[in-house]
Amino acid sequence: MVKEGPFRWVRHPAYTSMILEIVSIALILESWWMGLAALAALLPALALRIRIEEKALIEKFGESYLEFKRTTPALIPYKGPCA
Repeated sequence: MVKEGPFRWVRHPAYTSMILEIVSIALILESWWMGLAALAALLPALALRIRIEEKALIEKFGESYLEFKRTTPALIPYKGPCA
């Protein structure tokens, strides 16, 4: 299980980058409505995907992943990196 690099900050850095891409495109194109529509379509799909992935990770890594889950945010790096 990787806990270094971007995984020190968030559990799902690829999904965080997808959200940032949509926000960036909305800013570049000055189209907030399309950005919001894209996020509205993406976020429920990401929530489902994260739930499925984390279930598999808990089955594979057990308590180790549960500790990682307790200490590391899923998508938004609102606290410092995990140790």
